[in-house]
Amino acid sequence: MFKSYFMSTKIILVLGMLSIFITACGNEESTEQEDGTFTFTGTTTLEESDLLAQAFFMFEEKIEENSDGRIELDYRGGPETIPDDEIGDAIRSGAIDFTVTPAAYYAGSVPEGLALSYSEIDTETELERGGIDYLDEIHQDNLNAKLLGRGAEVNFGIYTQDEIISLEDFEGMRIRGTPTYEPMTNRLNAEMVSMSGGEMYEALDRGVIDGFGWTAVGMTDMGLEEQVNYKLAPESEFYRMDVVNLINLDKWNELPEDLQQIMIETQREVEDEMHEVTDEFLQEEEEILENTEIEEVDLGDEFLDVVNDAGWDFIENNVEDSVELEELFRE
Repeated sequence: MFKSYFMSTKIILVLGMLSIFITACGNEESTEQEDGTFTFTGTTTLEESDLLAQAFFMFEEKIEENSDGRIELDYRGGPETIPDDEIGDAIRSGAIDFTVTPAAYYAGSVPEGLALSYSEIDTETELERGGIDYLDEIHQDNLNAKLLGRGAEVNFGIYTQDEIISLEDFEGMRIRGTPTYEPMTNRLNAEMVSMSGGEMYEALDRGVIDGFGWTAVGMTDMGLEEQVNYKLAPESEFYRMDVVNLINLDKWNELPEDLQQIMIETQREVEDEMHEVTDEFLQEEEEILENTEIEEVDLGDEFLDVVNDAGWDFIENNVEDSVELEELFRE
Protein backbone atom coordinates (compact mmCIF):
# COMPACT_ATOMS: atom_id res chain seq x y z
CA MET A 1 0.00 0.00 0.00
CA PHE A 2 2.69 2.51 1.00
CA LYS A 3 4.88 1.47 -1.92
CA SER A 4 1.97 1.99 -4.29
CA TYR A 5 1.23 5.41 -2.78
CA PHE A 6 4.80 6.64 -3.11
CA MET A 7 5.09 5.27 -6.65
CA SER A 8 1.90 7.10 -7.61
CA THR A 9 3.14 10.29 -6.00
CA LYS A 10 6.45 10.00 -7.82
CA ILE A 11 4.68 9.46 -11.15
CA ILE A 12 2.48 12.53 -10.57
CA LEU A 13 5.50 14.69 -9.74
CA VAL A 14 7.40 13.48 -12.81
CA LEU A 15 4.41 14.11 -15.06
CA GLY A 16 3.96 17.56 -13.54
CA MET A 17 7.58 18.52 -14.15
CA LEU A 18 7.39 17.04 -17.67
CA SER A 19 4.33 19.18 -18.36
CA ILE A 20 6.16 22.33 -17.28
CA PHE A 21 9.20 21.33 -19.36
CA ILE A 22 7.08 20.75 -22.47
CA THR A 23 5.29 24.06 -21.94
CA ALA A 24 8.60 25.86 -21.52
CA CYS A 25 9.98 24.29 -24.71
CA GLY A 26 6.84 25.22 -26.58
CA ASN A 27 7.09 28.80 -25.37
CA GLU A 28 10.55 29.15 -26.88
CA GLU A 29 8.71 29.83 -30.14
CA SER A 30 7.67 33.41 -30.87
CA THR A 31 4.42 34.57 -29.32
CA GLU A 32 3.76 36.83 -32.30
CA GLN A 33 0.86 35.64 -34.43
CA GLU A 34 0.55 35.97 -38.18
CA ASP A 35 -1.67 39.01 -37.75
CA GLY A 36 0.99 40.76 -35.66
CA THR A 37 -0.64 40.20 -32.26
CA PHE A 38 1.20 38.82 -29.24
CA THR A 39 -0.43 36.37 -26.84
CA PHE A 40 1.15 35.76 -23.43
CA THR A 41 0.18 32.91 -21.12
CA GLY A 42 -0.33 33.97 -17.52
CA THR A 43 -1.10 32.81 -14.00
CA THR A 44 -1.66 34.21 -10.54
CA THR A 45 -0.22 32.66 -7.40
CA LEU A 46 -3.33 33.66 -5.44
CA GLU A 47 -6.87 32.50 -6.11
CA GLU A 48 -8.74 34.26 -8.90
CA SER A 49 -11.11 35.91 -6.41
CA ASP A 50 -8.31 37.22 -4.16
CA LEU A 51 -7.50 40.92 -4.08
CA LEU A 52 -3.86 40.07 -4.75
CA ALA A 53 -4.79 38.54 -8.12
CA GLN A 54 -6.91 41.41 -9.41
CA ALA A 55 -4.03 43.26 -11.05
CA PHE A 56 -3.82 40.43 -13.58
CA PHE A 57 -7.39 40.85 -14.78
CA MET A 58 -7.20 44.62 -14.76
CA PHE A 59 -3.99 44.47 -16.77
CA GLU A 60 -5.52 41.89 -19.12
CA GLU A 61 -8.44 44.17 -19.93
CA LYS A 62 -6.42 47.37 -20.21
CA ILE A 63 -3.55 46.01 -22.31
CA GLU A 64 -5.91 44.64 -24.95
CA GLU A 65 -7.65 48.01 -25.15
CA ASN A 66 -4.51 50.14 -25.02
CA SER A 67 -2.72 48.04 -27.64
CA ASP A 68 -5.76 47.87 -29.95
CA GLY A 69 -5.78 44.11 -29.52
CA ARG A 70 -2.12 43.61 -30.43
CA ILE A 71 -1.35 42.20 -26.95
CA GLU A 72 -3.50 39.57 -25.24
CA LEU A 73 -3.13 37.69 -21.96
CA ASP A 74 -4.23 34.06 -21.83
CA TYR A 75 -5.10 33.23 -18.20
CA ARG A 76 -4.12 29.67 -17.31
CA GLY A 77 -5.22 29.65 -13.68
CA GLY A 78 -4.13 30.27 -10.10
CA PRO A 79 -1.97 28.33 -7.63
CA GLU A 80 -3.49 25.06 -8.79
CA THR A 81 -1.64 25.58 -12.09
CA ILE A 82 1.80 26.43 -10.73
CA PRO A 83 2.46 26.21 -6.95
CA ASP A 84 3.73 29.40 -5.35
CA ASP A 85 7.17 27.94 -4.58
CA GLU A 86 7.67 27.11 -8.27
CA ILE A 87 6.63 30.45 -9.72
CA GLY A 88 10.18 31.80 -9.93
CA ASP A 89 11.40 28.86 -12.00
CA ALA A 90 8.27 29.00 -14.17
CA ILE A 91 8.70 32.65 -15.13
CA ARG A 92 12.48 32.23 -15.56
CA SER A 93 12.14 29.26 -17.92
CA GLY A 94 9.22 30.64 -19.88
CA ALA A 95 6.84 27.91 -18.73
CA ILE A 96 4.55 30.90 -18.32
CA ASP A 97 4.98 34.35 -19.82
CA PHE A 98 3.27 36.65 -17.34
CA THR A 99 2.43 36.38 -13.66
CA VAL A 100 1.10 38.38 -10.73
CA THR A 101 2.75 37.14 -7.54
CA PRO A 102 4.22 38.21 -4.21
CA ALA A 103 7.97 38.74 -4.56
CA ALA A 104 8.40 36.68 -1.37
CA TYR A 105 7.50 33.56 -3.36
CA TYR A 106 10.75 33.76 -5.31
CA ALA A 107 12.91 35.43 -2.65
CA GLY A 108 15.48 32.65 -2.95
CA SER A 109 16.39 34.03 -6.39
CA VAL A 110 15.73 37.74 -5.76
CA PRO A 111 15.91 38.53 -2.01
CA GLU A 112 16.09 42.21 -2.98
CA GLY A 113 12.37 41.99 -3.83
CA LEU A 114 11.56 41.88 -0.11
CA ALA A 115 12.44 45.59 -0.02
CA LEU A 116 8.99 46.11 -1.53
CA SER A 117 7.47 44.76 1.70
CA TYR A 118 9.68 46.84 3.97
CA SER A 119 9.42 50.00 1.87
CA GLU A 120 8.69 53.15 3.87
CA ILE A 121 7.61 55.32 0.91
CA ASP A 122 4.67 55.28 -1.49
CA THR A 123 4.71 53.86 -5.01
CA GLU A 124 4.95 57.25 -6.69
CA THR A 125 8.09 58.06 -4.71
CA GLU A 126 9.53 54.61 -5.47
CA LEU A 127 9.12 55.35 -9.16
CA GLU A 128 10.52 58.86 -8.91
CA ARG A 129 13.61 57.71 -7.03
CA GLY A 130 14.23 54.90 -9.49
CA GLY A 131 13.62 52.11 -6.99
CA ILE A 132 11.43 50.06 -9.34
CA ASP A 133 13.90 50.48 -12.22
CA TYR A 134 16.70 49.34 -9.92
CA LEU A 135 14.80 46.20 -8.89
CA ASP A 136 13.88 45.60 -12.52
CA GLU A 137 17.56 45.32 -13.44
CA ILE A 138 18.08 42.77 -10.67
CA HIS A 139 15.06 40.75 -11.80
CA GLN A 140 16.35 40.71 -15.36
CA ASP A 141 19.77 39.49 -14.22
CA ASN A 142 18.63 36.93 -11.62
CA LEU A 143 15.18 35.80 -12.74
CA ASN A 144 15.15 36.39 -16.50
CA ALA A 145 12.08 38.54 -15.91
CA LYS A 146 11.01 42.10 -16.55
CA LEU A 147 9.55 43.74 -13.43
CA LEU A 148 6.74 45.95 -14.66
CA GLY A 149 5.80 47.21 -11.20
CA ARG A 150 3.52 46.66 -8.23
CA GLY A 151 0.36 44.62 -8.53
CA ALA A 152 -1.28 45.49 -5.21
CA GLU A 153 -0.74 47.62 -2.15
CA VAL A 154 -2.22 46.63 1.18
CA ASN A 155 -0.78 46.39 4.66
CA PHE A 156 -0.24 43.27 6.73
CA GLY A 157 -1.84 41.88 9.85
CA ILE A 158 -1.08 39.11 12.33
CA TYR A 159 -3.99 36.96 13.47
CA THR A 160 -3.74 34.80 16.60
CA GLN A 161 -5.80 32.50 18.76
CA ASP A 162 -4.30 33.77 22.04
CA GLU A 163 -4.22 37.37 23.15
CA ILE A 164 -1.03 39.36 22.70
CA ILE A 165 -0.59 42.32 25.01
CA SER A 166 3.19 42.69 24.77
CA LEU A 167 6.07 41.69 22.50
CA GLU A 168 7.06 39.00 24.99
CA ASP A 169 3.81 37.14 24.26
CA PHE A 170 5.14 36.16 20.83
CA GLU A 171 7.87 33.99 22.33
CA GLY A 172 7.43 30.37 21.29
CA MET A 173 4.35 31.03 19.14
CA ARG A 174 4.12 29.22 15.82
CA ILE A 175 3.18 31.75 13.15
CA ARG A 176 2.46 30.83 9.55
CA GLY A 177 4.27 33.14 7.20
CA THR A 178 6.32 33.69 4.07
CA PRO A 179 9.97 34.83 3.86
CA THR A 180 8.68 38.38 4.39
CA TYR A 181 7.71 37.53 7.97
CA GLU A 182 10.77 35.51 8.93
CA PRO A 183 12.97 38.41 10.13
CA MET A 184 10.07 39.65 12.24
CA THR A 185 9.22 36.27 13.79
CA ASN A 186 12.89 35.62 14.55
CA ARG A 187 13.21 39.00 16.26
CA LEU A 188 10.11 38.30 18.33
CA ASN A 189 11.40 34.82 19.31
CA ALA A 190 8.49 33.16 17.53
CA GLU A 191 8.69 30.25 15.09
CA MET A 192 7.74 30.85 11.48
CA VAL A 193 5.94 27.96 9.77
CA SER A 194 5.78 27.83 5.97
CA MET A 195 2.56 26.59 4.40
CA SER A 196 0.10 27.63 1.72
CA GLY A 197 -2.91 29.72 2.60
CA GLY A 198 -5.21 26.79 1.89
CA GLU A 199 -3.62 24.74 4.65
CA MET A 200 -4.06 27.29 7.44
CA TYR A 201 -7.63 26.50 8.50
CA GLU A 202 -6.83 22.89 9.34
CA ALA A 203 -3.46 23.83 10.83
CA LEU A 204 -5.16 26.23 13.25
CA ASP A 205 -7.88 23.70 14.02
CA ARG A 206 -5.30 21.03 14.87
CA GLY A 207 -3.02 23.35 16.83
CA VAL A 208 -0.16 23.07 14.33
CA ILE A 209 0.08 26.88 14.29
CA ASP A 210 -1.03 29.50 16.81
CA GLY A 211 -1.62 32.24 14.29
CA PHE A 212 -0.71 33.51 10.87
CA GLY A 213 0.46 36.51 8.96
CA TRP A 214 -1.76 37.69 6.13
CA THR A 215 -2.71 40.88 4.41
CA ALA A 216 -5.42 43.12 5.82
CA VAL A 217 -7.71 41.60 3.19
CA GLY A 218 -8.54 38.04 2.21
CA MET A 219 -8.42 35.85 5.29
CA THR A 220 -12.23 35.76 5.49
CA ASP A 221 -12.33 34.21 2.01
CA MET A 222 -10.85 31.11 3.64
CA GLY A 223 -13.14 31.22 6.68
CA LEU A 224 -10.18 31.89 8.97
CA GLU A 225 -12.14 34.34 11.09
CA GLU A 226 -13.66 31.20 12.67
CA GLN A 227 -10.25 30.09 13.94
CA VAL A 228 -8.73 33.23 15.47
CA ASN A 229 -9.64 35.66 18.21
CA TYR A 230 -7.22 38.54 17.80
CA LYS A 231 -5.91 40.72 15.01
CA LEU A 232 -2.72 42.68 15.50
CA ALA A 233 -3.43 45.81 13.50
CA PRO A 234 -1.26 48.84 14.27
CA GLU A 235 -2.71 52.20 13.34
CA SER A 236 0.55 53.00 11.56
CA GLU A 237 1.60 51.04 8.48
CA PHE A 238 2.85 47.50 9.05
CA TYR A 239 4.76 46.46 5.94
CA ARG A 240 3.23 46.59 2.45
CA MET A 241 2.23 43.77 0.15
CA ASP A 242 4.99 42.90 -2.34
CA VAL A 243 2.74 41.69 -5.18
CA VAL A 244 4.34 42.42 -8.55
CA ASN A 245 3.60 42.05 -12.25
CA LEU A 246 6.32 40.11 -14.08
CA ILE A 247 6.86 39.09 -17.70
CA ASN A 248 9.44 36.60 -18.94
CA LEU A 249 12.37 38.63 -20.28
CA ASP A 250 12.65 36.70 -23.54
CA LYS A 251 8.97 37.40 -24.24
CA TRP A 252 9.42 41.04 -23.31
CA ASN A 253 12.29 41.36 -25.76
CA GLU A 254 10.09 40.01 -28.56
CA LEU A 255 7.86 43.07 -28.30
CA PRO A 256 8.58 46.07 -30.52
CA GLU A 257 9.43 49.25 -28.62
CA ASP A 258 6.01 50.83 -29.10
CA LEU A 259 4.28 47.84 -27.48
CA GLN A 260 6.83 47.77 -24.67
CA GLN A 261 5.99 51.39 -23.95
CA ILE A 262 2.26 50.58 -23.97
CA MET A 263 2.91 47.77 -21.48
CA ILE A 264 4.69 50.18 -19.13
CA GLU A 265 2.00 52.85 -19.46
CA THR A 266 -0.68 50.22 -18.80
CA GLN A 267 1.19 49.13 -15.67
CA ARG A 268 1.10 52.70 -14.35
CA GLU A 269 -2.67 52.81 -14.97
CA VAL A 270 -3.14 49.57 -13.06
CA GLU A 271 -1.13 50.88 -10.11
CA ASP A 272 -3.29 54.01 -9.97
CA GLU A 273 -6.62 52.23 -10.17
CA MET A 274 -5.82 49.33 -7.85
CA HIS A 275 -6.25 51.70 -4.90
CA GLU A 276 -10.01 51.86 -5.55
CA VAL A 277 -10.23 48.09 -5.90
CA THR A 278 -8.31 47.65 -2.64
CA ASP A 279 -10.65 50.01 -0.80
CA GLU A 280 -13.65 47.95 -1.93
CA PHE A 281 -12.08 44.71 -0.70
CA LEU A 282 -11.13 46.35 2.61
CA GLN A 283 -14.67 47.55 3.17
CA GLU A 284 -16.10 44.08 2.49
CA GLU A 285 -13.58 42.51 4.86
CA GLU A 286 -14.35 44.98 7.64
CA GLU A 287 -18.08 44.34 7.32
CA ILE A 288 -17.51 40.60 7.80
CA LEU A 289 -15.16 41.08 10.76
CA GLU A 290 -17.63 43.42 12.47
CA ASN A 291 -19.91 40.43 12.90
CA THR A 292 -17.24 38.36 14.65
CA GLU A 293 -15.74 38.56 18.13
CA ILE A 294 -12.21 39.17 16.85
CA GLU A 295 -10.52 41.89 18.88
CA GLU A 296 -8.02 44.30 17.37
CA VAL A 297 -4.76 44.80 19.24
CA ASP A 298 -2.32 47.68 18.75
CA LEU A 299 1.10 47.37 20.38
CA GLY A 300 2.06 50.83 19.19
CA ASP A 301 5.40 52.16 18.04
CA GLU A 302 7.37 49.55 19.97
CA PHE A 303 6.06 46.81 17.70
CA LEU A 304 6.50 48.86 14.54
CA ASP A 305 10.08 49.78 15.40
CA VAL A 306 11.00 46.16 16.10
CA VAL A 307 9.46 44.66 12.96
CA ASN A 308 10.64 47.41 10.60
CA ASP A 309 14.19 47.23 11.91
CA ALA A 310 14.10 43.43 11.65
CA GLY A 311 13.16 43.63 7.99
CA TRP A 312 15.90 46.05 7.08
CA ASP A 313 18.47 44.21 9.17
CA PHE A 314 17.64 41.13 7.11
CA ILE A 315 18.21 43.10 3.89
CA GLU A 316 21.52 44.39 5.23
CA ASN A 317 22.73 40.91 6.19
CA ASN A 318 21.56 39.05 3.09
CA VAL A 319 21.75 41.44 0.16
CA GLU A 320 24.95 42.84 -1.30
CA ASP A 321 23.37 46.09 -2.44
CA SER A 322 21.56 46.78 0.85
CA VAL A 323 22.85 50.37 1.11
CA GLU A 324 21.40 51.22 -2.30
CA LEU A 325 18.08 49.63 -1.41
CA GLU A 326 17.82 51.58 1.84
CA GLU A 327 18.51 54.82 0.02
CA LEU A 328 15.79 54.01 -2.50
CA PHE A 329 13.09 52.59 -0.23
CA ARG A 330 13.52 54.17 3.23
CA GLU A 331 12.37 57.58 4.34
